[in-house]
Amino acid sequence: MRRTASVLCAAALLATGACATDGTESIVDKDVVRIGVPDDYELLSAPGEDGDLAGFEIDVAERLAAELGAEPQWVPVANRDREQALQDGRVDMVVAAYSITAERKQLIDFAGPYVLESFNVMVRAGDDSITTLQDLEGKTVCDSTGSNVIARIRDEHGVQVDTYEVDSYPECLDVLARSEADALATDEFILAGLKHSRPDLDLEILDIRFSNERIGIGLRPGDTAGCEALNRAIAEMYTDGSMALILQEWFAAEGLDVADPPIPQFEGCE
Repeated sequence: MRRTASVLCAAALLATGACATDGTESIVDKDVVRIGVPDDYELLSAPGEDGDLAGFEIDVAERLAAELGAEPQWVPVANRDREQALQDGRVDMVVAAYSITAERKQLIDFAGPYVLESFNVMVRAGDDSITTLQDLEGKTVCDSTGSNVIARIRDEHGVQVDTYEVDSYPECLDVLARSEADALATDEFILAGLKHSRPDLDLEILDIRFSNERIGIGLRPGDTAGCEALNRAIAEMYTDGSMALILQEWFAAEGLDVADPPIPQFEGCE
C-alpha cells in the first residue's frame, strides 16, 4: 500500500515521534529497509554460491533489520557514493565497512559503532622492504575512492605516500600483482576478504595495525529514533554473543583474533 511521506511522518509523530528532522520517515517505521552494502567485498558482502549476497556485513544487517521488524532490501553502493546515496534517498542506511569520522558526520548521521577494528597493510609476498608503517614513505599505496585510509596515514602518522586510486578495493589486487603499487592499506576485515578471494595471487597481510577504526551504520541526518533503535540492537548482539559468533564464522579461519570482540562505545544519537 502506498502512503505519502507526510502522512507517514504525521502518523509516526503522533504514535512515537519517530520522524527524521528533514521530514522523511524514520527507519523504525518502515516495512522494507533499503540497506546500502558493497557487492564485491569477499567475506563481508559478495555473491555466494547461490548468487545471493553473503558475508559479515550481510549477517549483521539482516539481524538489525529483523530487530527493526523490517525486511532488508540490498542496494549495492560504492565507497565514493555512500553519503550521496543516503542524502538522495536511494538507501535508508549503509552497512559497508564504514568508518565513523568527523568529516562524514558533517554530511550524515551514524549509529554504532557495531565493531572496532584497525587498518593494516597488504603487500606482495616476499617484499621485505615494507615491515613498518614508516616504510611506506615515498611508496605507492593503492586506494579506493571515498576511503579515508590515506588521510590517516599522512595526517595522523606523518607518512607521505603516493596513491594509485581505483573505484573499488578488489581492483587493487591486480594493481599489486602488476607492481603498479607497492601496497594496499585498508580495514583488516577487507584485507582478509581480498586475500581470500584471490588465492592465485601471492599476497601477504602484514602485522602493522594502525588507526583504531569505529565501524558504524550510516543514516540519513536527523533519524534519531532509528539511531537509538539500531544501538539497542547492536548492544543486544554483544550481550547475547551473536556478534562474536558472526565474526568468528567469517574471519577466524583467516587468522584474525575475533573470539572476544571489544564492546564498542556508541556515538551519541542527535
